[in-house]
Amino acid sequence: MKKLISKANRLKELEDAFRHSLNKVNNGFFDDNQALYYITEWNNVKKQIRLATLETSVSCIPGSENKEIRTIIQKINLDEKLPFEKIFTGTVFERLFETELNNDEICDLESDVFYSWFSGYDYVKELYNVGTLIAGVGNLPSHLSAFVDEMRVCYVFQRYLAVYTLCRAVIEISIRDLYKKNNLNDKKSVNYCQVKKLISRNSRKFKVKPCDPTLYQMIEMLTTLNSYKHLADKLHDIRKNTNHIVHGDIDAQGYKPMEIIKKTLQLVHDLYEIKEERQA
Repeated sequence: MKKLISKANRLKELEDAFRHSLNKVNNGFFDDNQALYYITEWNNVKKQIRLATLETSVSCIPGSENKEIRTIIQKINLDEKLPFEKIFTGTVFERLFETELNNDEICDLESDVFYSWFSGYDYVKELYNVGTLIAGVGNLPSHLSAFVDEMRVCYVFQRYLAVYTLCRAVIEISIRDLYKKNNLNDKKSVNYCQVKKLISRNSRKFKVKPCDPTLYQMIEMLTTLNSYKHLADKLHDIRKNTNHIVHGDIDAQGYKPMEIIKKTLQLVHDLYEIKEERQA
């Protein structure tokens, strides 16, 4: 962190030096070469700051004395203009403040950051191993495939927290879709009347409108219907084992990433093999 702080302080020094150079007039002209030098170094230091935090999602710079430093580095990493740079908006100098990587820099970083721990071989191997969802495509929610695709890619790239969260989302999307297709969101429907005893028996857990149920409530109501009963335990198992992550605890209980993906895909397949119970 000391290097980051030092670089941020260097930006402040360069800003002061630039302003000072504008005040130094020789024979009626200021030294534009010196001013350009300060801008060029400014840009390089900014890029160094971004590269220094490239592989770290969260960087901690403690201390109230570093509040300004944290603000500067945050703006740089979000590619926002600093106050000094805004002065040059609309001028010929504006493009000098761009910190995009050139092709050579990207190639070097690709080798250091990506190939050091992953390869195209690994990508194909893991994508092959993770499996896919096979289901009646016409019956699926239109956006479900995007979540399944993201879940598989996150597994391949070892983003396992995202895998657990996306498995939870895939289950919830599917359950909510079937909850509606079975008319459980309609208090006047035959199916809703069938599960009314469950709701009355567990009134404390069902104090919500049918149009806004929790995942727990939807699973309970859907699996009260005869066709879905056999999936109740498996659905609640996924729900309970992903609760920890959804509520901010990184400890995913009970499953390894590959295992939970396979169980999730199998459950979604099984759910959509069942014909909706339009009548009880």
